[in-house]
Amino acid sequence: MAKFTAEMKVGIFVSLSLLILASMIVYFGQFNRYFAERSGYEIKALFQFTGGIEKGAPVRFRGVEIGRVNGVEVHYGPPTRVQLSLWLGPEVKLTKGAEAVISSANIMGDKYVEILPGSEEGPVLGPGSIIEGKAPVRLERLVQLGEEITLKLGEVVESVRRIIGGKESEEALRQTIKSTQIITKNLEGVTGNLNGILGDNKENIEAIVKNFRELSETLKIFTKELEEHPTILLRGKRKVRKKTSERKTRFHQ
Repeated sequence: MAKFTAEMKVGIFVSLSLLILASMIVYFGQFNRYFAERSGYEIKALFQFTGGIEKGAPVRFRGVEIGRVNGVEVHYGPPTRVQLSLWLGPEVKLTKGAEAVISSANIMGDKYVEILPGSEEGPVLGPGSIIEGKAPVRLERLVQLGEEITLKLGEVVESVRRIIGGKESEEALRQTIKSTQIITKNLEGVTGNLNGILGDNKENIEAIVKNFRELSETLKIFTKELEEHPTILLRGKRKVRKKTSERKTRFHQ
């Protein structure tokens, strides 16, 4: 039987130490996770479509990780929906109206749940609360939208090309732009002339406006008098006839 050398003993001791250290790390990690789960709470989020999110995905609030996905279950309807069980830390306080959105952390497609805040004045959600989830946009839908946009852009470019593609159309467009510039300059000149005219005759214009205002006030008073005493007009006519008759008599004499 071969004897253990000192080097072999040291190697066995180091290997056992590393194995024990790894076991302790795993054990205490599981213990801390268990303790954290016991101190936190769980809520539910309902989705029409989850985009392939899996258990263990992080849960974030305003970009900060606050929990993780504890479970993914399909609840057959009606209506059929996917329920995500979200574990949240004990310090997390969500209010009524909060929503869950499934997002991608990077271009590789690592998914996580983003919690959108609810009303600041709403009641705080407790364990077992249910919030609504917004389904992520499907990749095939994005591809379809991209194809539709490309086709529309192609049609627009072709239409513009047909409109201004010929030499005559280009020349007409240049003439239109030139005419617009000339009209703009003329309008600026007319505006300047009007300002000058108004400035030179400011006193006359103010006097005319004042006279119109006085005439308007007089007409208002006269109209009011007629409404209150409609016989005034008849008496006025008689006086006018009398004065006219007197003038005719004097003329004949």
